[in-house]
Amino acid sequence: MLGISSLEGLEQARTSRMAPQRKSKMRWSYRIGVARAPFISVIVTAHNRRAYLLGAVRSALDQTLPRDLYEVIVVKNFREGAIDRELDRMGVVNLQSESAGLGAKVAEALDVASGDAISLLEDDDLFLPRKLETARRALLSGASYFHNGMLVMNGRGEYVGRSGDGSALAGDAAKYRHLEHLIRRGAWHNNSSVSVLRRPIEEERTVLASVELTLDLFLMLASLKRGGTLVWDPTPLTIFRIHGDQSMVKSASFEAWLRNRSAYSDRHARDLAILVHMMEGTPYELLARRLFDRAKLAANYFGEIVDGRRRYALGPSGYASLALRPTVNRRDPMLLLYYYLFLLNSLMPPKVRRLGGRYQFAFETRHVG
Repeated sequence: MLGISSLEGLEQARTSRMAPQRKSKMRWSYRIGVARAPFISVIVTAHNRRAYLLGAVRSALDQTLPRDLYEVIVVKNFREGAIDRELDRMGVVNLQSESAGLGAKVAEALDVASGDAISLLEDDDLFLPRKLETARRALLSGASYFHNGMLVMNGRGEYVGRSGDGSALAGDAAKYRHLEHLIRRGAWHNNSSVSVLRRPIEEERTVLASVELTLDLFLMLASLKRGGTLVWDPTPLTIFRIHGDQSMVKSASFEAWLRNRSAYSDRHARDLAILVHMMEGTPYELLARRLFDRAKLAANYFGEIVDGRRRYALGPSGYASLALRPTVNRRDPMLLLYYYLFLLNSLMPPKVRRLGGRYQFAFETRHVG
């Protein structure tokens, strides 16, 4: 593992014996004649939500990277005259999609995308001005996957936190040794922090179109499966927004919140089942299965409260694995405490779990706005 504060570690990985050797100076590209200069397709996704979309698109256009080195594609499931006219004025591609899943929307955007690299932006997030320039530099230096740090902003426009990791992983041995640490820290989280080469994603197009929610994890796993160097840069280049219009938060009552949580957890677990199948036979299958166990735990936890039905089988070995090898950051005592309380509470009767759920609902209602 090569620690980096920006992209310095990537240059080390690129020249080390672990780094993949390129046979030619010509970078693979969807655009004829492009050599060592990846053209980026920024894909902005929106589902029902309108309030933040134009701000997200403006942030993608307000970049230090020259405009002739990237394009912006908006894919959304609604038509609205004022928004569509402004998108046309901005000169971006505006796609109408009937797909509900996030992965299916991105797959539709790929059908018209010209880039040999992809940067994702969700409608309620924002790019900071050096986002695309920095991502492109990482991809030029040999990365196939780039994840940047982020600032966290609430619905009132207040910055309430930041996150980011600094690592460069090249070669299966290095990736396998250190990936578990990154997974415990949730280092794949946030679609709007991810930029990837297009080829690994195209080679898993069927899986991509099936993923409803967990697109960020799919992008990391697909890049892992196809080899190459993965880079995490802690520099905040994205603003991640938490607000009351998000599907898991926007609930008028505790019962509505429970139903939303149950539905989300179930869809998340279905995504993980698909990703485990994608990673079968690779060195990373076990890590994917452990994440699937955590997703099954949450789906069962909320599902049994809502309707008394256990969605997934999770035997003693699954619980033991989650207890002995937690899938959260062990250096964060509050997060670790919450993890074990959730694990313990999942073994309790539904009435006890409901009390824990009420505390979580009250916390989210109070802190997200």
